[in-house]
Amino acid sequence: MRAGAEAVVADAENFSLPCQVDVVLCWKILQHLSNAGAFLQCVRGALHPPGHLIIKTANVDALVRRLYVTLGLLSRTDWANPHHVALYDAETLCHLLSKYRFRVERLSFQSGSRLGAMASSIRAHWSDDLLAVSTMEPDCT
Repeated sequence: MRAGAEAVVADAENFSLPCQVDVVLCWKILQHLSNAGAFLQCVRGALHPPGHLIIKTANVDALVRRLYVTLGLLSRTDWANPHHVALYDAETLCHLLSKYRFRVERLSFQSGSRLGAMASSIRAHWSDDLLAVSTMEPDCT
């Protein structure tokens, strides 16, 4: 870790920081949370306005998942990873962030697998992962 940066390990659905920060990174965590809203509330308290939240999460529309469902290896309600409690597509991720007053500045699709990379060259939303860069909107007063 570079000088001046600190990492904090905490319960993602119930945390507070000793001081506010400019950026919160949520890398492949959101799909493991049973209460994403509680997490986003904690993030709002942790960010110094206008703070940024960067989220990378599994994409429910990924081609690999679609193939598993088509081949009968997964039902539509099963997750490829048994530790995932929720999956998001671009629309539901943006809706969730909006509900907790985060404005999505940029949404992109990323792939970590060869099949995902091939799929994203055909249709971007078939990529393995979603990456959202959002800005916290101010609280109403």
